[in-house]
Amino acid sequence: MDFFSGFNYEREVSRINYSASIELGVIKTFFQSRVFPRSAFGFSYAIIKKEHFSILPELSYSFSVLKIDKNHFWNEYYVGYKAIFGNRIQFYQSTKIGLMNEIFQSELHNKRQSVNCFGYNIAIGLRYEI
Repeated sequence: MDFFSGFNYEREVSRINYSASIELGVIKTFFQSRVFPRSAFGFSYAIIKKEHFSILPELSYSFSVLKIDKNHFWNEYYVGYKAIFGNRIQFYQSTKIGLMNEIFQSELHNKRQSVNCFGYNIAIGLRYEI
């Protein structure tokens, strides 16, 4: 569990938004001195698109890695929505749920193991439309 901060690029083509982001886990990177990067890719479709308001169902995939003793990897597959408010300077809120897969080195079995569980992602932020 961490708070991520980063940069996101989004491109709209015929009401379909494609996005890619690069982020860092704030707690682990800055307070625990372990670099915790994450990259995410996704797409969404504007089912409601008004001048100052949009609602978009969203699908996304993210990958993150953290070195503890050996590398831990997380793959996250989510479905949810994004709400965007504003014109050029926009506020957005996104909530997604789905499958999270963690891959790690098991000390008990001395081999790589994989665990699947329920995951979620809640994001709020500001963005600027160019």
